[in-house]
Amino acid sequence: MASSDLIPQQKLILEELNQTAADPLAPMIKTIWNLYAAHAAIAPELQYLYSRRHCIIYLLGQTAANVDVTLGSDRILQSQQYAMLLKMEQLTDTQIARILARARAQRAAAAGGISATAPEQVSPGGADPADTAYSGDPQKPLRAQDL
Repeated sequence: MASSDLIPQQKLILEELNQTAADPLAPMIKTIWNLYAAHAAIAPELQYLYSRRHCIIYLLGQTAANVDVTLGSDRILQSQQYAMLLKMEQLTDTQIARILARARAQRAAAAGGISATAPEQVSPGGADPADTAYSGDPQKPLRAQDL
């Protein structure tokens, strides 16, 4: 895949995760990006962060089997990459939570009038429970028979 096909955010994700066009993640980045397109409507940076987290989880799966090896005096610390990816995932999750909290706080409250009401059920000869006199209407005092 040519890197010219990618938008800047996709290139940034690959660079942050030290991936090149030859790595297995590169051809999948557009698909991963499109999976989270709806999140951009909530906050523009969410699509980037969710895509980044998805890529990190993919790389965690690829590096899960890596272990540290000691050959004589040489040590190869392959598990450090896995630990670093875990920390990157945690940081990304923290950023997502912060942005979602901000988006929730900025969301308009749901408000409006009641559009449908139940029909009044008045017993024959009885008092109407919805009568304005019961709600304290000074123009319509309670009658003795309603008490």
